[in-house]
Amino acid sequence: MSAALDKSIVFVAPAKKILLLRRQDQPDTWEFPGVGTFMYRGALEPWTESTFRADVDAPFKPARTEEFAAHQWVDRNFALTVSRSLLHPNVPLALRRFDGDTLDQIMAVISDWQP
Repeated sequence: MSAALDKSIVFVAPAKKILLLRRQDQPDTWEFPGVGTFMYRGALEPWTESTFRADVDAPFKPARTEEFAAHQWVDRNFALTVSRSLLHPNVPLALRRFDGDTLDQIMAVISDWQP
């Protein structure tokens, strides 16, 4: 399996709306679609170690798959306020990347781990 297929895609529509999917087998967890989840032929920008970023012109309705039960386009800032227990661990990391470079992202993660 290609290393790229192990990554997710942060789809970003205008006003920093991002696409989250809810898995069938983990109904309490929202995550980004994985590379290859559905057909996307646009450019992918490396975003974090585990994600790519794809800018789209407008929110779209992803093709239905057996793997996912629902989808939702949400404001990036709203997604950061959602309980982390509802998000796949890669989601907050990728969303923090909007705030700065990789070092800023690492420092934010470290501060989140401290009691």
